[in-house]
Amino acid sequence: MNQRLFQRTMVAVVKISDHNNFALTRESGDSLFKLISQFLSEHPDINKIIIDFVDIADVSISFIQATVLKLIAQHYDVELINLNKSIRFKISTLIRIEKIDPTIFKMAKSFPRSPVFV
Repeated sequence: MNQRLFQRTMVAVVKISDHNNFALTRESGDSLFKLISQFLSEHPDINKIIIDFVDIADVSISFIQATVLKLIAQHYDVELINLNKSIRFKISTLIRIEKIDPTIFKMAKSFPRSPVFV
């Protein structure tokens, strides 16, 4: 008998526009990150986070640092969906630049993968 091991993927979907009217400040990113962190602490079986950017026209670099990169640094599998071209460009650029926020970036760079863009 051939046995297979399956890892169960538990997913949380975060629609930014449900929590923030805008994503242009570090404070709004910190606020969303705290909300996500609290939810994840109550649901430790979640190992994948989908961040939905629907209805978000623009984000700041500091918002991305305070949310996306911190989640990556905590070893979550992060998938980003409904990104417009501007947001996709900012996130892709941020992942490549090393000097924006050395503390967070050092943690994020240690991972062999970047977020999945859909």
